[in-house]
Amino acid sequence: MKLSSVLLSLIAPVLCFAGANPQNAGNVQMFMRSSSAFNVYTDSPPTTTKSWLNAHFWRFQSSSPYFDSRLSWLPNSWAYVDLYGVSISSSLVTQHPDWILHDGRGNRLYIPWGCPGPECQNYAGDISNAGFRSWWIANAQSILAKGYKGFWIDDVNMEFRVGDWNGNQVAPYDSHTGTTMTYDDWRRYIAEFTEQIRNALPNAEIVHNAIWFSTPTRYNDQYVIREIKAADYLNCERGVSDSGLGGGTGEWSVRAFLNYVDAVHSYGSNVIFDEYSRNGDYGLAGYLLISNGGDAIGNQQATPSNWWSGYDVNLGPALGPRYDWKGLLRRDFLAGMVLLNPPKTDAITITLPSPLTTIGGSTSVSSLTLQPGQGAVLTGAVPVPDYTLTAGSASKTVGAGAIATYPVTVASVSGFSSPVALTVSGLPSGATSSFTPASLVGSGSSTLSIDTAISTPAGKYAVTIAATSGGLRHTTTVTLIVGGVRVNLSTSYNRYGLSSDGTAYTTGGLDGNGFTYSSNLFGKTQIIQGVAYDGGPANAANVVSSTTIPLPAGNFAVVNLLGTGVNGNQASQKFTVNYQDGTYSDYFQGLSDWFSPSGFAGETNGAVLPYRNVYSGARDGRTFHVYSYNFAVNKSKTLKSITLPNNRNVVVLAISVTP
Repeated sequence: MKLSSVLLSLIAPVLCFAGANPQNAGNVQMFMRSSSAFNVYTDSPPTTTKSWLNAHFWRFQSSSPYFDSRLSWLPNSWAYVDLYGVSISSSLVTQHPDWILHDGRGNRLYIPWGCPGPECQNYAGDISNAGFRSWWIANAQSILAKGYKGFWIDDVNMEFRVGDWNGNQVAPYDSHTGTTMTYDDWRRYIAEFTEQIRNALPNAEIVHNAIWFSTPTRYNDQYVIREIKAADYLNCERGVSDSGLGGGTGEWSVRAFLNYVDAVHSYGSNVIFDEYSRNGDYGLAGYLLISNGGDAIGNQQATPSNWWSGYDVNLGPALGPRYDWKGLLRRDFLAGMVLLNPPKTDAITITLPSPLTTIGGSTSVSSLTLQPGQGAVLTGAVPVPDYTLTAGSASKTVGAGAIATYPVTVASVSGFSSPVALTVSGLPSGATSSFTPASLVGSGSSTLSIDTAISTPAGKYAVTIAATSGGLRHTTTVTLIVGGVRVNLSTSYNRYGLSSDGTAYTTGGLDGNGFTYSSNLFGKTQIIQGVAYDGGPANAANVVSSTTIPLPAGNFAVVNLLGTGVNGNQASQKFTVNYQDGTYSDYFQGLSDWFSPSGFAGETNGAVLPYRNVYSGARDGRTFHVYSYNFAVNKSKTLKSITLPNNRNVVVLAISVTP
């Protein structure tokens, strides 16, 4: 491939897959893509040079037949082949003219490199032709038999790379359809061909030099995925040093290009950052940001007389994936860290989490300034960035249908500055949850809201809060107690105490004098001290006085009431809780008048309402109150009913019982 390779889109980083070795992620696997200029080191090298090449290059790409005789002393070598390039001087051109792509007029087409000009030397072979494919594979098998470890395959192009001699892009004629070849068919032919090569050469290492920014759906394209899976390695020309890459997270950003590498990893293949030349620490830092232990980096200018000691670094196992830190890309290793500031950004000065040593240097540094397009590879022990998770109000009690809230705090440790996502598990039936906000960056506070349903069973629940960032995950547990079964009073309502605003009535109201609570203010449900109460229907019998009310037959700990006194305070009123076994418990409770709270013992001012309704439909604009009362009952006995005081000035609006 003769063009820069850039790719973008955003997916989550993937670290573990077939072929990866995370323990080796901080080591440099050096690849050499040789040219005739390198022959001075391989023509007739002394033993010392042979040893040096084997020690410093993990893989070596050359060509057959030149390198055939050298495989005995440099066996980790790949042979260069082109996927569909056919030399214009090849005998195939005359022997099999049907194997050469042509346009609709029969004009032969080229791989458009150096066209027009002396480098326009390769016709475009027909990748869809079964005969061409068979010849290609047979030729590869004969080369492999000479001892090569595999093949570095050029021009694995998932977009049209076919043109005329003048360098104009030309879509070829498709002999299978009798029409101009479509883009989809071109990608399908490439995918099929590479899969056929993979199946025919199962033990060979296969490298594809490909263009991945070409397809409409990027690397989510079905044919691209098939082609990636047919390779052991994807060669990325220029790596992060491609001049088309920039900062941010957009289509042509370094971050998006590294996300392409994550996609390749997720499909089970590795990558090679094929740098054309060394660019300070930058290219190596980019490689170490994505290395899974199976990837490699190359520098076409690296030779025994031009070797950079930085390629000898070994930072050890990676402690996690790369992440954004103070505007930079960062990755931590057991024995160091790497930083990268993409091009086309601003200079960034940072304080390191601990003093570290620059690669190849002996000076410890505590801070760095990275210019746009600059990287840093640092050695030394790195405090691992982390965070803590805490939740306040570890236990909350609410009634069924109520909302419990918990403050949640994430605190940065050792310079942690990545996004943290908050989730929750262990909710009871019917309950839902939300965080405000749902994620934090580095550190901050959020509020967890658990919204129970009326159907949520009463009980005590351990709810787990999780904070996740990349491979880091921390949890903490809070307690949710759902108390209260709402008592259905519909068969006991005998007074008219709630009316909708603006409604006239002649029932006498709550107090017998024509006044009622506003049902608009009271609402369907009241939550008081964590207990949920249901209000009665507006403009009908909807409150209770001077009667016995059935209670749920069960074992409960507390009977909770909403009520009030009217026509003055009602002191020392007797409430009787009756049990199924015929026994009972008496409770004496004072109730304040709904207009003037007196603060009786056991009384809570549960709701403050800014007006009450008048029988004419008008409002009394003073402040009125609803009070709550709690009677601890014998939880070893089964409830039957509660008898209210025989006093029409004692009014009950709602009852709940708590386990």
